Amino acid sequence: MSSERDTCLRRADDAKQRAAQATEPSIKSAYEKVAEHWMLLARLESLLPPKKIAKTPSKKLTALPPGDVAADAQRAKSPGQAQGSGFVGR
Repeated sequence: MSSERDTCLRRADDAKQRAAQATEPSIKSAYEKVAEHWMLLARLESLLPPKKIAKTPSKKLTALPPGDVAADAQRAKSPGQAQGSGFVGR
């Protein structure tokens, strides 16, 4: 049984219980109709073919050579903080 179908059946049962507890005829009738609709949805759900989860192609991750990582880190630093510059800002 699918989880969607189970959810529809639970909601139908809930609506039936609320209809049984209702004292006003219009409220009782409304809950009964809601229960009928949830039951219909549960039946329709059981007629649908099972959902297939499409696998998305995974992207192959490649590592950069160690030199490239160091060069990128060096470029990311501000000019005054470049390694070995000897500059001390105030």
